[in-house]
Amino acid sequence: AGYAVLDDCIPAEPAAAIAAALSRLRGSGQLRKHRFGFKPPDSAAPRILTKPHIFEAELEDAPVQAAAPDLVSALGQLELPQAAACSFPELQLDPDGVTVKLQCNEGHGGCFPLHFDNAGPPSRRRLSILCYFNEEWREGDGGELELSPWLGQRVVLPPAHRRVVLFLSDRVLHRVLPSAARRFCLTIWCDGAGSNEADDLRIRIPPGASAGSVVAGMGPAQRVLPRRVRRPCLSLSWTVP
Repeated sequence: AGYAVLDDCIPAEPAAAIAAALSRLRGSGQLRKHRFGFKPPDSAAPRILTKPHIFEAELEDAPVQAAAPDLVSALGQLELPQAAACSFPELQLDPDGVTVKLQCNEGHGGCFPLHFDNAGPPSRRRLSILCYFNEEWREGDGGELELSPWLGQRVVLPPAHRRVVLFLSDRVLHRVLPSAARRFCLTIWCDGAGSNEADDLRIRIPPGASAGSVVAGMGPAQRVLPRRVRRPCLSLSWTVP
C-alpha cells in the first residue's frame, strides 16, 4: 500500500525535548505562516496564498538553529533518514537530499487538502516521514492524517504522541483533516535517485500483461490515474472535511 505506521517509535525523552522546543519556537514567533503557490491555467502569473492557522519553519533556518539547538540535537540523534535508507534500499535515498519541516497547526479548522508530496518534476522526493508530538491529543481534537492508497480503503491516523508515519511521497495521496486543537508535527522528506523518471510519469502495458494488472500495480498508475479519476475529490477536499 506504500505506507507504514510505527507507534511509540520515538523514545520518550527526545520526544519530550522536541515537543518543548516546537512549543517554544511557536511562542517566540520563529514559525512563519504557511504559504503556497499555484499557477492557474488562465494566467501566466503564479498565485501565492497564505494558509490560515498553519505555522512552519525548516530545520535549517538560521533562527531555528540558534533558538533550538536542543531540537537540532535530538533530531540528529534519532537518525530517522539513515534508518529509512537502511530499511528501504530499493528507494535509493540520497543522504544529502533531506529536508525537515517543523509545523504547528493552531486548530480553528487548520487543514490540508488532498495532495501528493511529490507532484512531479523537478521534485525528487521519494519518502515522507511524519513525526507527531501531541501528548495531550484526544479523540475529537481533529488533525488526523488521512491516507488514500490507490485502489484501497482510506486510512485515518490520529496525530498520536511519538507516532511516526512513512509513505511514498509520489504514490500516496493524503490530507490533514481539520484540527480543533493545537497540533505539532515535523515532516522529513527524503530525496531518492530515479524519482520522476519518464517511465514513472506514463502508463505502459507490457506485452502479455493485462490493463487491469497495470492499473492495480504500484507503478505509474498509482500516481497518474488518481489525478484523473479522483479530480472531483481533489477539488472538493479544499472545502469539505
